[in-house]
Amino acid sequence: MGKARILAAHGEGRYTIEIIEARERAEFAKQEAEARIQTLRSETLSLEQRIATAQASANQAAANQDAAINQYQQEMVEQGQSNVDLEEHAQALLEAASQRDALRTEQRSKELRIAADEALVARVNALPPLRQVQAWCADYTEDLSGEVATAEVPGEIGNVIIKPGFEGNAWSATEDGALQPTQASTPAATFYNLAMLPGWQKWRPTFRSAILTGLDGDNCSITLDAATSSQKGLGVNARASYSNVPILYMNCNGGAFEEGDKVLVAFAGNVEGPTVVGFEQAPKVCCTPEVLAVYRNADALWQVQSLYGDLAISGGATVWRITDESGSEVVYSGGVAKASDGSYRLDGLPDEADVVRTEVVTELFYAEDSSKSEGDSMGTLSPPARSDFAGGQWHVSSDFIDTDGTVHRGLAWPAWGQGPIDTAGNPVISDPLPVLEIGYDGEGSWNGITHKGRSITYTKNRHALVLEKGCNGKWPEDGE
Repeated sequence: MGKARILAAHGEGRYTIEIIEARERAEFAKQEAEARIQTLRSETLSLEQRIATAQASANQAAANQDAAINQYQQEMVEQGQSNVDLEEHAQALLEAASQRDALRTEQRSKELRIAADEALVARVNALPPLRQVQAWCADYTEDLSGEVATAEVPGEIGNVIIKPGFEGNAWSATEDGALQPTQASTPAATFYNLAMLPGWQKWRPTFRSAILTGLDGDNCSITLDAATSSQKGLGVNARASYSNVPILYMNCNGGAFEEGDKVLVAFAGNVEGPTVVGFEQAPKVCCTPEVLAVYRNADALWQVQSLYGDLAISGGATVWRITDESGSEVVYSGGVAKASDGSYRLDGLPDEADVVRTEVVTELFYAEDSSKSEGDSMGTLSPPARSDFAGGQWHVSSDFIDTDGTVHRGLAWPAWGQGPIDTAGNPVISDPLPVLEIGYDGEGSWNGITHKGRSITYTKNRHALVLEKGCNGKWPEDGE
């Protein structure tokens, strides 16, 4: 967890940030060192004068001792005895030299302290400029500014993600802290932190990246990305996967996610308590199911592609479908695709759709056959049961294929050639025609025709077509 300053916003949750490091301690230590250096240099200059004075005293004591020795030797030669106290002179020289040496030791100590403080100042001055990088916000917040909190995966500098900003992302010194460069710490603290780092990363995790492998409303299953520590390359994931993980995201939680998403997982130091709080990159806006359009004209085709092909769609895990008015029949469905301008469009829309659903369910064609007489059977049509047409209509057509291959469907036969379809999807056919027979009707009408035949067509009026946007399997009619 760390701290950053927003430098620029690029849209869709992507920013340029400056990573703010905890250099206050280092800067304060530098200021103290610089002040000490000035004091120590002044004291060193004063010591040099005192050392010079002490050296002069030592020189004088040595000269006095030499004179005393000469006098002692002369008196011993001349008188056989001497009252000169050589020990006193020796002691005086020792004391003078000792005072001088003490001052020199003090001077050397101060010079070493100056060197140490100068090295500290040099280390702090050598700190590189604050890093400026591009980073994604974990959620779709586009208006962040000032100082924000960051998430580092897996607990050290590397993959930096801006913490979710939906309800504000004010940096907190106690909750978020800030990264501290090793140059800004003491050797002992640096050794301790690096030695403890892998264990802390594994058993007191902060953030991890993961793949969302399953989604159930506002809960999910995840598989963590492999994570290693910079120290010894040790693996720092206590577990590889989790299930029933809650999702806390903006105002829609799981509504923005789908299987396969790369997500940001917060642990707050609890290896058994992961929570999905956002995306590792390219966050999604919250997806809200909604009805995009309704079409009720049964006499004309709905020009879907031309009307909605350029419709910009917002939302996370967004899908679409066209259904009948009741929602029981899905006519078309698809997802979204990213356009060249970065927006999202409905993908796979049909060119057109019809409120009236019509389908030839069975047909039989036959060619002219001179061996047949009028009324001979050419085959039978057995209409299938189609539950998807329940409540619709059926009719039989007299059809032909002309010489260029075009199929022409004729009008429905009167009386027995049309009727309803029951709730099970079976056509209701009046007796005595449980099946439909095809008869040969002579050779006089074959000009320009290659085949004649019959077909059974099922029709169902959907009354309306509804274009809907859905989110993770939820549709407008599902409610909250």
